[in-house]
Amino acid sequence: MGQGRARGRLRDRLRAERGRGALAPAAGPRGVPARAALAPRPVRAVRPRRRAAPPRRRARRALAPAQRGAVRLAARAARRRALAPARAHGRARARGAARPTPRRRRRAARAERPLRIVHALHAFPPDSRAGSENYVEALARAQLARHEVAVFHRVAHPERPEYAVEEAEHAGIPVVRINRTFRDLVSFRDTYRSDAVAAAFGAFLDRFAPDVVHFHHVTCLSTRCVHEAKKRGVGVVFTLHDFWLICPRGQRLRRDLSLCERHDDRDCARCMAHQLPVRGGHARVAELDARAARMARWPLPRGLAQRLARRPFGGEAAALREIRDRTEEVREMCAQVDRFVSPSAFLRDRFVEWGLDAARITVADNGFVAPAAVAREPRGDDARLRVVYLGTWIPSKGVHVLLEAFRGVPGDRAVLDVHGYAAPFDGFPDYEGHLRRLAAGAPHVRLHGPYEPEDVPRILARADVLVVPSIWYENSPLTIHEAFLAAVPVVASNHGGMREFVRHGVDGLTFRAGDPRALRAALERLIADRGLLAKLAASRASVVEMGEHARRLEGLYRGLARA
Repeated sequence: MGQGRARGRLRDRLRAERGRGALAPAAGPRGVPARAALAPRPVRAVRPRRRAAPPRRRARRALAPAQRGAVRLAARAARRRALAPARAHGRARARGAARPTPRRRRRAARAERPLRIVHALHAFPPDSRAGSENYVEALARAQLARHEVAVFHRVAHPERPEYAVEEAEHAGIPVVRINRTFRDLVSFRDTYRSDAVAAAFGAFLDRFAPDVVHFHHVTCLSTRCVHEAKKRGVGVVFTLHDFWLICPRGQRLRRDLSLCERHDDRDCARCMAHQLPVRGGHARVAELDARAARMARWPLPRGLAQRLARRPFGGEAAALREIRDRTEEVREMCAQVDRFVSPSAFLRDRFVEWGLDAARITVADNGFVAPAAVAREPRGDDARLRVVYLGTWIPSKGVHVLLEAFRGVPGDRAVLDVHGYAAPFDGFPDYEGHLRRLAAGAPHVRLHGPYEPEDVPRILARADVLVVPSIWYENSPLTIHEAFLAAVPVVASNHGGMREFVRHGVDGLTFRAGDPRALRAALERLIADRGLLAKLAASRASVVEMGEHARRLEGLYRGLARA
């Protein structure tokens, strides 16, 4: 009520003052009303004075239009080049200043942390000293510098309980050994699948908790070991060292020593008849054993040998079912593998023919440890060609081919040293005796005993040439790489991975596999031409160093661990 009266009085007062002229507009200059005085005065537009163009621009204007554009583009490019270092530095600073996200931090931590790696294979030193075993030993020792590594392998000790597990250490590498002698074998299926071995392997994985399992062989173990790793979400890598996944005998070599050039389950059934509980199987064994004994003296033509090996026998249908069950089991196992590694393109191609996806196979040669330098042994007055063989004494290695070839080489022109040991081989119970009979009466042929890996540099220091006479499709022979590391030329069979690694006339010579006369001709060529021998030694191929090989595998492992 009181506020309304106050507003009314103020309104009346303002009206009175306006009536007396107190609030009249003030006069402008020279009596012009204020409103008129405040009006803007019209301003005449003044054209800005044009500045003189710089001399460089005046020079451009004097050019033709096309030339002006070229000059302009060149100037812009020069400015960009001048500013490029500063811009790059600014971008680098911006990236460096970016705050790492939790995801980036986790990824960086995974890339730096040590991995837990398990290698699984059929045998391991000191119980076995073949190529794949020596390779895994060297690889594990190289990986121990950065990671936690363990090896799971099979041993065969008849005095111990079947499937007994033992934890030990070899050369600083933790190893887990499982005893399997096949004393409880009741079916062909038991030769490639063992639930007891798989269960023991699974229990070991639970204790070790690996990031990745690297399989090198499951023969004498179990195809189900791969399933045990996948059930635990572990990455699985499988190196293809031979043909065991395709061929039950592992080397695509029949019992009569003829090559199996293509995979066929029917051929496998005939070849494996002696291991299959089917009618006629044992009779088939006796026939093949007799033929193999004859072939050791008089090799049959390849076509005839293949026709004889494919003759039918009683119980063939049952044998075929057994082989097809094995093939199905192996294919199921392969489906669980994340990445295959093939040391040679030749082996990769054979597995692609069999049905593996080429995109899942990485071709990467094995790594090798460079030995300490060993001085070449002086010749003295002995000018003979010094030939050496290193490896296991089994028929597939073709040691008999080398001895037969050397029977025609004069003792005053060459000498042969054969290092290694005899191992069991199906169908050839006395192969060592056969070799000794071939060497009898030839003083320039000397058969030595087993050797250790550290002995290889010393042996090669006394050699002029290494011979690899294998009659099976070798993959990536260890001895070829050892010879290259020692600058020793190689004479090798001309098929399989050997032809891939030994370049004929560059770092070695190749000859027709299984042909003693062809091998003798290659050796006589080196005897007659010592200049060729020196040229081959100087042109040796490069070898992947084990440390570099381990780093490449680490990248593969980490990719699987992230997945």
